[in-house]
Amino acid sequence: MFNLKATYSTQELQNYFKGVHKLKIDKALLSQENFKLLDLIQHFNIKASKKEARRYFANNSFSINGKRLTQEEALAFNLNDSNNWLGGIYLVLQFGKKEFHLVEKI
Repeated sequence: MFNLKATYSTQELQNYFKGVHKLKIDKALLSQENFKLLDLIQHFNIKASKKEARRYFANNSFSINGKRLTQEEALAFNLNDSNNWLGGIYLVLQFGKKEFHLVEKI
């Protein structure tokens, strides 16, 4: 598990996650009412299917911004709440111990 704090600057976050798979998503897509975390994962083909992503949730092998989420928390995660994004811009998804994705709102 890595140590993230909400006070990192944009530059610090970019340096911290140098070499991590980076994804960019339009704010308009995120603002769609029914767009959920599973939709984000499917949109970027991070996992082969929503079922595979749910397996990570069920096995407590999924974290957002360094915080491990239960299956219920992951399925209810609010992508539209800017407090859930580091610096209001970045979201760090972690599957297992070594797979990281940095999502940037544009």
